[in-house]
Amino acid sequence: MTGGMAYVYDPEGVAEDFMNLESILTCAVEHPHWEMQLKGLIQRHLDETGSRIAERILSNWESERRNFLQVCPKEMVSRLPYPLSDEVAKVPAE
Repeated sequence: MTGGMAYVYDPEGVAEDFMNLESILTCAVEHPHWEMQLKGLIQRHLDETGSRIAERILSNWESERRNFLQVCPKEMVSRLPYPLSDEVAKVPAE
């Protein structure tokens, strides 16, 4: 990652096992701004590809959104226009 936000579809809950958590923060997609951004990205993917998986995720949004993990480099957290979550806002900057 080079300073950007990532959303990882992780229905099995194992993605963090493969991440370097020293340099990134992860959390559920909680803030309405980020949820709408994620939903918009999935909708765009569906519109451009006709993905059945994207269609299924959007059709079951209330349960499927919990399967996403939001990933952000620690150095970017203070520059975000919206907090990732209430818990991440409490993490002191390094």
